[in-house]
Amino acid sequence: MSIGSQFHLPSPLPVPLRTRGFRVAGACLLAQIVLGGIGMGADYLGEDYGKLTGYLSPLIALLNLIMWLSFFVTFFYNWLRGRNDAQDQQLILGQLADLLKMGLSLPDALEALSRHQGTNWRSRWSQGRRAFLSLSNECNRGDGLGAAMRRDAYFPPHMASLLEIAEERGLLIEVLENLKLGRSDRPWFTTWFWIRLFCLWLLALPMAVFLCTYIMPTFVVLFEGMSLRLPAVTQFALIVMRWLRSPLGVLLNLLLPLILIATVVACHFHTRFARRVRDILCLLPPFRQVLPLQDQASVAILLAGGLRLGLDEQQTLEVASMGADHPAYRRALSVRPGSIADILNAHPGLFGAPLRWLARQGERHGNLEQALSSAAVYLTERADQAKLRWSIWLEWMMTMAFALVVSLMVVGTYLPIIQATMNLMETSVMP
Repeated sequence: MSIGSQFHLPSPLPVPLRTRGFRVAGACLLAQIVLGGIGMGADYLGEDYGKLTGYLSPLIALLNLIMWLSFFVTFFYNWLRGRNDAQDQQLILGQLADLLKMGLSLPDALEALSRHQGTNWRSRWSQGRRAFLSLSNECNRGDGLGAAMRRDAYFPPHMASLLEIAEERGLLIEVLENLKLGRSDRPWFTTWFWIRLFCLWLLALPMAVFLCTYIMPTFVVLFEGMSLRLPAVTQFALIVMRWLRSPLGVLLNLLLPLILIATVVACHFHTRFARRVRDILCLLPPFRQVLPLQDQASVAILLAGGLRLGLDEQQTLEVASMGADHPAYRRALSVRPGSIADILNAHPGLFGAPLRWLARQGERHGNLEQALSSAAVYLTERADQAKLRWSIWLEWMMTMAFALVVSLMVVGTYLPIIQATMNLMETSVMP
């Protein structure tokens, strides 16, 4: 076979839907900042330029709506197709193992998977299709699967570490069949949480702003003419609306969502920044209850995979230290030589009691690999349960917020009407 026939032109990488949505959201974010600055400058220049703000406000509102829809476009896509990125990885890696068992070479198997994903709408615009097509291009150039995965932020670091060793020892299919991701595939927030959030953001809050801006101020003039006092609920709603329309309130309303969106977009395009944000989130609830469990599960998978590949305990610890997600786990696993159980027991703040106990039992009874695999499965299930509990609490809080806003607006609007009606009846009907 000639050299020219062996050469494969790299396939062009598709742009995933998430990347497109984040690009649109980032462009709308910058446009809002620019238009907001122009509007603030026009207000300071005088009344002649102040009219420009009235024309810019609808445009800024439209850009804000497009920004939020683009920001959540991936959620709608994943909801329609019924899968997320972690589930895509599990599915495609299983299919890759099946193709390799059928005798296909690694580049051909990856290319076949990429073509198949391009014909199915459930994976055509996903991150997985782009990632596996990139792996196919890398493998066609002669790189290994693990080395190609290490250069792609789509895959967890522990997966690349295990596959590199598996390729060296000729056990790639076995590792792919037994590989578990070491992280929960359950989404952080359920569908009902997002539905309640959209109802609150797109229905309740705009209606509240409309009532407090155009309806309730008329009650102020009416009650002043009747020498009456507004109900406390209406006064509270007006005070909140005045604060939200003050310079500090407007600044907070603009900065908080914009900082959130800018952080998420930056995390998508910059891997190092995303890891720093993840390290910070480990200190905050609800991530503090979930991310450490996922980190422990990934460490357990690395340790079990290293033992399955025939490495001794010291080599297994070195592989785990290089492939761990969090720097604290990397330092803990590379501090000093010793057995796996001793290293885990020396850091009770990082490794929970279930992992340490199973490691001790596995070392005592000679089945450490099986014990660590069971620990990884258990920790992943606990991460799933923690996500479920937090999603339930967040749904409840979102429902209460929705009910509070609606109740405040209804009561604050109808109480002045009832009070004014009763006053008119007392003055006109009763003697």
